[in-house]
Amino acid sequence: MNISTDETSLLALKARITSDPNHILSTNWSSSTSVCNWIGITCVSRHQRVIALNIPDMNITGSIPPQIGNLSFLVSLDLSLNNFHGELPPEFSHLRRLRDIDLSYNNFTGEIPMGLATPQSLKRLSLGSNELQALGLHSNMLTGRIPRSISECSELQVLWLNENNFVGAIPRELGNLQLLQELHLSENNLQGVIPYEIGSLKLTDIAFSRNNFSGSIPIGIFNMSSLESFTLIDNHISGDLPATIGHGLPNVIEILLSGNYINGVLPSSISNSSKA
Repeated sequence: MNISTDETSLLALKARITSDPNHILSTNWSSSTSVCNWIGITCVSRHQRVIALNIPDMNITGSIPPQIGNLSFLVSLDLSLNNFHGELPPEFSHLRRLRDIDLSYNNFTGEIPMGLATPQSLKRLSLGSNELQALGLHSNMLTGRIPRSISECSELQVLWLNENNFVGAIPRELGNLQLLQELHLSENNLQGVIPYEIGSLKLTDIAFSRNNFSGSIPIGIFNMSSLESFTLIDNHISGDLPATIGHGLPNVIEILLSGNYINGVLPSSISNSSKA
């Protein structure tokens, strides 16, 4: 690939723009000038390859073409505060050098392409205020705290952050994700209590195993009638199981709580579950 491939990829993006009220891309992104001189574009001098595509807050409307995945040297991508819509193409996962991704405050829908967050170099991923339905960043080497801004993805139904190196507490703001069905946080270094706000959700699958959670299980989880699977193995959870656990979980298939400090025995009411 050479500079013409990068230019072709960006012109494909320009072709998908349906509204550019400030006429920035329509007049500036032109084959008559070097792509490295285009607004929002930064190139590495040695190879003259595009390393940054940063066009935030330009009131642009459009969608993302698959050719964006050919910007193989891209390190920084900022499309925030625009009106981009539609799904992110699977080719996004080809951008293996990305360190900084900001797609917030757009109208993206669908799922995050598999492998988008795989690069070990990824430092920032901002997706807030979109209509994304599934975010799977599991089995990577992501560190730091779980971003509170995830709660801004109000359409999110699946959130898989398991098998990373996240630290700190679960953000209480995750309780705002009222459409969330699956929440996987297992095998991180999370700690603190499980926020009671989690118990207000209508989850079918909760996986919190192998962290350092302490305190008791929020009572709301035991009244989550949609819940089918709850795994909390190898934490520091204590307290008693409520005697009414079986009545509040009519659809539960599995509850795995070993490796904690929970008192008492599994109440007999659990046998009332229709799927137990």
